[in-house]
Amino acid sequence: MSTLVQDIRYAVRTLGKSPTVTLFAVLSLALGIGANAAIFSVVDAFLWRPFPVRDPGRLVTLNTTDEKNPGFLPMSRLNFEDYRDKKSDVFSGVAAVSFATADVTLHNATTRSPVLIATGNYFDVLGVAPMVGAGFRTDQDEPLGGHPVVMLGHGYWKRQFGSDPGIVGQTLIVNRMPYTIVGVLPETFTGTFPGFVPDLWVPYGMRLQIQPALAFLTENRRGMWLAAVGRLRPDMTLPRAESILKTFAANLEKEYPDANKGRSIALQTLAEARANPTGAVNNPLPRMVALLLTAVGVILLIACANVANLLLARASTRRKEIAVRIALGASRWRLLRQLLTESLLLALAGGAAGLLLASWFTRLLMSLQPPGPFPFLLGAQVDPRVVLFTFAVATLTGLIFGTAPALQASRPEVSGTLKEGGRGSEAGARAGVRRALVVAEVALATLALTATGLLVRSLKEATAIDPGFRPENVVTLNLDVSLQGYDEARGAQFYRQLMDRVRGLSGIRSAALASRLPLAFGLQRTLHVEGEVPSEKERGVLVNVATVDTAYFGTLQIPLVSGRAFGPEDVENSPPVVVVNQTLAKRFFPGREAIGRTVRFPAATGDGQLTAPMRIVGIAKDSKYVTLGEAPIPFVYLPLRQDYNPGMALLVRTERDPSGVLPQIRREVAALDPGLPIFNVQPLGAQIQGALFLSRVGAYLLAAFGALALLLTTVGTYGVITYTVARRIPEIGLRMALGAGPARIIRMVLANGMSLVAMGLAIGLAAAMVLGRSVAPLLFGVGPNDPLTFGAISLLLGGVALLACYVPARRAAGVSPTVALRQE
Repeated sequence: MSTLVQDIRYAVRTLGKSPTVTLFAVLSLALGIGANAAIFSVVDAFLWRPFPVRDPGRLVTLNTTDEKNPGFLPMSRLNFEDYRDKKSDVFSGVAAVSFATADVTLHNATTRSPVLIATGNYFDVLGVAPMVGAGFRTDQDEPLGGHPVVMLGHGYWKRQFGSDPGIVGQTLIVNRMPYTIVGVLPETFTGTFPGFVPDLWVPYGMRLQIQPALAFLTENRRGMWLAAVGRLRPDMTLPRAESILKTFAANLEKEYPDANKGRSIALQTLAEARANPTGAVNNPLPRMVALLLTAVGVILLIACANVANLLLARASTRRKEIAVRIALGASRWRLLRQLLTESLLLALAGGAAGLLLASWFTRLLMSLQPPGPFPFLLGAQVDPRVVLFTFAVATLTGLIFGTAPALQASRPEVSGTLKEGGRGSEAGARAGVRRALVVAEVALATLALTATGLLVRSLKEATAIDPGFRPENVVTLNLDVSLQGYDEARGAQFYRQLMDRVRGLSGIRSAALASRLPLAFGLQRTLHVEGEVPSEKERGVLVNVATVDTAYFGTLQIPLVSGRAFGPEDVENSPPVVVVNQTLAKRFFPGREAIGRTVRFPAATGDGQLTAPMRIVGIAKDSKYVTLGEAPIPFVYLPLRQDYNPGMALLVRTERDPSGVLPQIRREVAALDPGLPIFNVQPLGAQIQGALFLSRVGAYLLAAFGALALLLTTVGTYGVITYTVARRIPEIGLRMALGAGPARIIRMVLANGMSLVAMGLAIGLAAAMVLGRSVAPLLFGVGPNDPLTFGAISLLLGGVALLACYVPARRAAGVSPTVALRQE
């Protein structure tokens, strides 16, 4: 231990003698380690941090699968209750939650809040205890009538009630109904959906009061709306459980063929579900995470190469010191330990500085909010896990960049080094290592910059995608009258009166109502085509559906390619009609006329009955409905007068800046119902920005990391060429004395430096071509080996490297031969 303390003291004194070198090394490492720690903190919070529940490894999610609709789907209420009540041989408990929103009246103001509806056993299954009060009971799964209860999320309790410990028993008005507060959840628990932080939790028995518009889903076996989670029994493995449950699902299919035909079940661990809850084959999230982790890893490796080069150059000035210590009897292991101690001290200092950078960078990342009515609260921060990760990275970094210089420095040619001016044979070996490090830096920077270029080009292409509608000068806002107790007749009257008022406002060209906004998730329903269909596989397919009014297509400027739009004749008692998009018409009616054909959906009763036949009266041009990068999907529009929906989006197209009409619209809503909240107010263009959010953030982050990689590589190349020139000053002086002019000296130095850059570029581009296929699913309209991107990156990196080589070359050409020859 005393020897270790002595090594540390000596290392501190040695590093203190070269403050410039030490500061540069610490700064380089801080940038690399800080970037890694920040990205790790975000990824850890989203994907890896264990849920604060009891034994999370025994928890699994239960997902519906449908042979005609790929991916994982939620569960219906009745199917969930069968799994919960009849599969105690597999699970010790099965619970479920559902996403919802509610109108909360507090301090004489009504606002929209995120809510989770939870079964009475949910907290028991997860093993979560309230920090204040009590949780729900299983008897609260039945309709609660006039005695509803609510639990508060910790953040909501703190913001709205000042962390009042006496909150239990107080009343909260939710959807104009008094709820009794029975508990507050711990600060660490926000559910099992990272980023979604509910303000309120309500029991399963209040589902019809919280989501009255979805009553048709909650009361039949086919409507899927519950996210189920089960705790496996101690003796049950996941594969065995899934096998047993698939057999049970097959029995449910036989028992309820109308609702469960082609449906089964799939299990996921909580870790799998948080990374890919829909079971998508081309889920972009893991690829984006891997790309970001690779990018920050590349930056750290470049920083390590920079510091290793710095230490190799510094070792040249310590050759005599090390040779003297060897001559006095120091073993090579003793020297290695001393030199590695210095490297580890540098790395730990860089790690400490990196933590400060990571804390700032993490807060910056958390400020990037995807568009939406509620904030995305991931809770990423520099916590003990991040500190431990940073310490491990710093230690590994110290070993990576310190080993090669230590090995080189600890084996000098003692007799040659102790002679005045002797360079020893080790100088050539060190020069070879430094050149190899420059090649590696350039290759890594090329790889990082190529990925950056591809994503930036992809973002540009995605921005240019035609969404199929015109978002300019359109503002949107959402209303939901069902949460305020409106029945269908009163709700329909409210919307008719509102539209009459809004359309009469000055500055408004047109206004429309729709049950969902473009580029947003929405309701899917099972389509049944009347009469002949192409094949059995087209029966019972889920299609996206929206309820719209007569002005919808005109307001969004979506053209109809055939037939007509909805008109004033399409009312409650007239024959049911629909408008479909081009993709649906081509898929279900290939080579035939779709106009005049009829389709149906399952009836709300859930007993296998279908709605009345709905005649196709128009075919709308395809648009983008959920994401900008989606393949064409079938879509059905229903007329508002024939398919009442209490939750609607109001879309207003104005003559000029739409923000000017918002106060007028708010006044008209308040005139009809002063207590009705307006939420999700935004320009329609924000939907496009939201669809590009992941790509935009990824491109910006990679651009920042690419710029950092370029900076570090430039500094590293400049440092090596400068050091090489300094070592060759006597040779340069001799060449100039023999007649070599400045231009020839510049060419010689540039050739030396650019040969290394060319090798690095070649290796980096080859690696980018091989690895490009892994990022292909993240790209819009750009190939993974895009020649324009590869060419631009080569020119950029080559040009910057040329400048980094030219500065020392110019300096070398200006050396006086007389001064240079005196150094020999």
